[in-house]
Amino acid sequence: MTIQQCRYVLAIARSGSMNEAAKKLLVSQASLSAAVRELEDEFGIRIFDRSNKGVRVTKDGAEFIRYARQLIAQYEVITDRYHGDDRNGIRHFTVTAQHYDFAAEAFVSFLKKLRDDYSVSLKEARTAQVIEDVLNLSSDMGILACLKEPGGSYMERYLRRNGLEFRELLETRPHVFLGKQHPLAEKPSLRLEQLVDYPYVTYDQGEGGPMEFSEELMIPDPSLSIDEGCIAVMGWQSSNQKGSFTRCLLEALAEHYHFRLDTPFEQYPKKIHDILIYGTNGESVSVHYKGQRGEGVYDVAFEGLIHNVERRYRETYSDSSKQEYETFMHISPCPDCKGQRLKPSSLAVTVADKNIFEITNLSIEKLSAFLQEMQLSDQ
Repeated sequence: MTIQQCRYVLAIARSGSMNEAAKKLLVSQASLSAAVRELEDEFGIRIFDRSNKGVRVTKDGAEFIRYARQLIAQYEVITDRYHGDDRNGIRHFTVTAQHYDFAAEAFVSFLKKLRDDYSVSLKEARTAQVIEDVLNLSSDMGILACLKEPGGSYMERYLRRNGLEFRELLETRPHVFLGKQHPLAEKPSLRLEQLVDYPYVTYDQGEGGPMEFSEELMIPDPSLSIDEGCIAVMGWQSSNQKGSFTRCLLEALAEHYHFRLDTPFEQYPKKIHDILIYGTNGESVSVHYKGQRGEGVYDVAFEGLIHNVERRYRETYSDSSKQEYETFMHISPCPDCKGQRLKPSSLAVTVADKNIFEITNLSIEKLSAFLQEMQLSDQ
C-alpha cells in the first residue's frame, strides 16, 4: 500500500465516479482503476462496487476510508513538520471565529506574547463554518458565542456530541455602538424599546444555528413499523432486510429490551423510543451477524440512530453522500428568536394578535382569510 493509493481511494469516494476522480487527479482512468484493484487484492477486500452509474463505497471500503483519512492526515502533519518553513521550527496555529471585536483584540494581544517560531492566522466565519473548520481540523480552535442555560447551552451539548471540547473564555453582555452625536449616546443604559425608532446594522452569524439530524425526517411515517421500513435515513434503509448488519443489530436490541420490530414506531414506549433514537447509554447487546468475512457474535453498545448518522456524516468523504445526509437535517433555530430572525421588540408588535413573522408565514389562502376577518379599531 502507498500514500498515493490512499489518496486515489479518497478522491474516488469524494467524486463518486472513477472518471471524475481521474480528471481531478490528472491520471488516466485505467491507471486509477488498476491502482485501486491492486490495493483491494493486497488486503483481500472490495472497497468500491462499480457500475455504469458510478461507484459505491462498500462496508469494508467505508472502514478502509476511515483509516486512510487518518493516515493521510498524519502524513501531512509529518510533511508539514519537516518540509518548507517547518524545517526552521515554525509551528502553525489557526483560529476560526465569529465576528466579534473582542476576538480580534484578544488575538492581537495573543500575538504580542508569541515567540517568533509560530505562524498564526485568524479567520472570521459564520457559526456553522466555525464548527466545520474545527471538526475537519482546518482550525485548531473556534470561537463562538452562546447563551448560558441551566445544565449548559444547546451549543455546548451539540459540540460535546460531536466530540469537541467547549471551554468558556469570558462572559459578555449584549451591547450597541453609537456615534457621539447619537441622541442616546449620553444614556448610561438602554432598553430595547428605546432603540426601535433608530436605524441600525447587525452582523449576521448564520442561519440561526448548526444543522442537526431530525427524527421527523429520518422516520417520516411513524405509523409504520421497522419491519415495514419506517427508518428512511441513509445507511438504515436495509434495517428491514434479513441478514443486513443493521437488521441484526435491531433484532439484538429487540431481544435484549423486549420489544417487537413489527410494532408501529409511534407506539413504542418512551424508553424504547429513546434507546432507538439516542442509544443504550453504553450498555452492550450481543449481535449475531454473518458477513463476507465470517460469522460471529459481537458485543455492541448502540449509539442511537441520531448519533450513528451524525458520525457517518462527519466521516464520509463523498460530497454526494453528505448532500443525501443533509436531506435528513434541519437548521437548529436560534434560542433567542426561535428562528424568527427579528428583535424581540419587533416581534412584540402585533396586529390582530399576530406579529410580522407569523403573518408572513401564512399561506396565501390563510393570509386572505386573516385579512378578511381582521377587525381594526379606530386607531
